[in-house]
Amino acid sequence: MKNKEFFLFRFVKKIFVTGLVNILPTILVIAILVIAYNFLNRSLGEPINLLIKKQMSGPWKHISINYFGIDEKLFEPIVQESYEEMVKRIQDRSVSFYEANLNLERAKRSFEQEATPLIQRKESSGDPEYKKFLEGKIQDIRIRVRLEEAETRLQMEQVKLRQEIERENQMRLEKIKWGDDKHAKLKEAIDKRYPNIIGLFLSLVIIFFIGVLLTSFLGRTVTKMWEKILAALPLIGKLYPYAKQFTEFIFQEKKAMDFQSVVLLQYPRIGIYSIGFVTGEGIGPNKPDERLVSVFMPSSPTPFTGYTVMVNEKDLIPLTITVEETIRFLVSAGVLKPGNPVNKMNQKMIEKQ
Repeated sequence: MKNKEFFLFRFVKKIFVTGLVNILPTILVIAILVIAYNFLNRSLGEPINLLIKKQMSGPWKHISINYFGIDEKLFEPIVQESYEEMVKRIQDRSVSFYEANLNLERAKRSFEQEATPLIQRKESSGDPEYKKFLEGKIQDIRIRVRLEEAETRLQMEQVKLRQEIERENQMRLEKIKWGDDKHAKLKEAIDKRYPNIIGLFLSLVIIFFIGVLLTSFLGRTVTKMWEKILAALPLIGKLYPYAKQFTEFIFQEKKAMDFQSVVLLQYPRIGIYSIGFVTGEGIGPNKPDERLVSVFMPSSPTPFTGYTVMVNEKDLIPLTITVEETIRFLVSAGVLKPGNPVNKMNQKMIEKQ
């Protein structure tokens, strides 16, 4: 029973570790990207967004008004008038309502002039047939002078006018509601509806153009002058060179320290072989029959830290693996092994040592 439980425990553990090994690299990459995004967003994106929002609530106010669909009339001063005065003002400025009202008055006058005698005869007559005849004549006059058409048009214009009065009154109430705090409310609307991704995008664009500028002759000259100024500062002058070397090592395609050559050497004592990267000429006394080179000895599983030693070039054993394969080997503590790091010639050098 105990053996079965132990076997089950080992089986579950193996499955869990297998899943963890496959998922963890993806999680680490996502975590690094999230950290880089947050850093870039806080350092550049948010200041750019704050600057744009400030301009949109100030000099660029018309852009934000159009973009967010805010009625520009809200920023007009409130007209001090009563409701009746507002209605009269809207009626006076409505040309179509004035024309419809005028056409109705004309139609009424024409109708009264032509139909009044017929109406009087109809009222005084006692003959039903004659009254019916007069009623038809009166209706013909109404059609001819377009009285009903004028009345319908005026009713339509009155509906439009009521809608305009309602909109104007609603805008008046909105203006009173906004009061003197229009700019604060506009800023609040910008904060709610402004896409913050713009700041991140513009920060990437700025970084790109800075890179374009610094790759030019003028940019390199300005960079050298800037570095001289920083080097002259008391505390920054001590930290800046190391920070620059670190960032160049991480991001530049061509490293300040050329790690193109991967070597094997006996370190820290004879009989123990360690992997190193040749970084350049060594510092120290060079004998006629030897040449010192500087070798960076990375630590594991963090290959970006380690030691720099000066070694006779003859004691180095070149390996036929890339820098990337070596770093994966170091980070995995030897689990991820390269294909064939030692060829036949290097094997003979190891046997001689």
